[in-house]
Amino acid sequence: MRKDDLEGMNNLFGVRLKEERTRLNLSQEEMAVIGGVKKNAQSNYERGIRAPDAEYLSQLQGYGVDTHYLITGRRLDSNGNLQRELVYKSAEQALIAVINVQEKLNLSFTADQLKNTIGYAYTAQASENDIEIFLRGVYGFMGQPLDDTPSLLEKKNP
Repeated sequence: MRKDDLEGMNNLFGVRLKEERTRLNLSQEEMAVIGGVKKNAQSNYERGIRAPDAEYLSQLQGYGVDTHYLITGRRLDSNGNLQRELVYKSAEQALIAVINVQEKLNLSFTADQLKNTIGYAYTAQASENDIEIFLRGVYGFMGQPLDDTPSLLEKKNP
């Protein structure tokens, strides 16, 4: 596996980790304590700079974090079964889902943001709701960036 591939996987993991932390209404510091690491390590995991070990994941799972989702990008329901089977047959279908979210939220993307978001949607087989969470978690928008993530998306002018 190439270094670029590993970095991409770490970045997707980081995005999912931040989604789970946000879903559970935890700060980075609180999530770090649960995982038995320092806040700096938590930040590095979320930014895709470092990958956590199995002990960290085990600690998070005990708190209710969907570790299956962190690793695979697919959520489990309360019975431990995979939720809906959403399969984009092509990148075009993923693009349509991203455009639907873009229009719903009245956002404009840079070319790189659009490419990254389509890549996420296609690779993770993300629903439109998942795409919206991704955009909030990775880019922040509408003047309210999350944590220390700079706002990269701007609301379109009417």
